[in-house]
Amino acid sequence: MELISNLELFQTVFNSAPNGIAVLKSLYDNKDKVEDFSILLFNSCIINWIDNKDYKGKRFSTIFSKIEGTNILEQFIETAETGITANFEQWYGDENGKQCFGFTVVKQDEMLVVTMEDVTEKKHAETALNNALIDAEKQKRLYDSILNGTPDLVYVFDRDYKFAYANKALLSMWGKTAEDSIGRGLIENGYEDWHAEMHEKEIDTVISERKPIRGTVSFPHAELGRRIYDYIFVPVFNEKGEVEFVAGTTRDITESKQAEEKLQTK
Repeated sequence: MELISNLELFQTVFNSAPNGIAVLKSLYDNKDKVEDFSILLFNSCIINWIDNKDYKGKRFSTIFSKIEGTNILEQFIETAETGITANFEQWYGDENGKQCFGFTVVKQDEMLVVTMEDVTEKKHAETALNNALIDAEKQKRLYDSILNGTPDLVYVFDRDYKFAYANKALLSMWGKTAEDSIGRGLIENGYEDWHAEMHEKEIDTVISERKPIRGTVSFPHAELGRRIYDYIFVPVFNEKGEVEFVAGTTRDITESKQAEEKLQTK
C-alpha cells in the first residue's frame, strides 16, 4: 500500500513539473557506439508539447524529427558516453515555428534524465534587449559625433554642480581630458570663484523655476586667451517630471562682439 502511494506521489510530482522531463535509454550501433535513444518516459509537459501519447519505445530522433541540423542528439550522446552533465540551449523547429529549449542532461546508469525548459520568450526578450542596446549604442555614437564635431561648448551639470558630460570643444578649452574633468565641479575645472558662484546660482534657478536661463560671460581659453561666450542652461527632466540634470551650450561670440565694438566707435 505504501509502495503504491509513493508511486502515485512520484507520478503526481513528475507530471506537475512546469518543465519537460524525459527518461531515455541509450541505443547502440553495430560498433557499440551510442547512436540514438529509446524513450522510456515523458512527463505531461512534453506529451502536451508533442501532442502524442504513443511515444514509449520509439526513438527520440523519430518523435523529435526536427532535431536534424541541431546539436541536440550529439549533446545527449556525449553525456551518455562520458557521464558529464550537459547544460545548453538550442532552437528547435522549422520555418513555420521555432522554440528555444534549455536542456539539462544527466546520466543515470544506462539512462539519461533530460529536463527541457521552453526559454523562447526569454530568448526573444534577450534579442530585443540586445537590439535595443545596439540601437542605443548607434544613437550614442551619432550624438557623440554631432556634439564633438561642433565648435560650441556642450556640457551637462548634475544637481551638485558637477560636470556629468563635457564635449571635445569644452575639454579643449580647459586643456584637460574627460577623465580629469567629469565628476568635478566648476572651480576644480578652472573657473574663478565669482564665475563658479554665478553658474551655481543659475543652475539653482533652472532647477527651481524649471525653465532655461541665458547669459554672457568672458572666460580664458587655454590656447586663445580670454574670450567672450554666450550661453544657455536648460533643465533635463526625468520620467517623473523632476529636473535631473541641467544641460548647457556655450558659443564663442568674441569676433561678433569685437565687430560690434568697432562699429560703435566709428
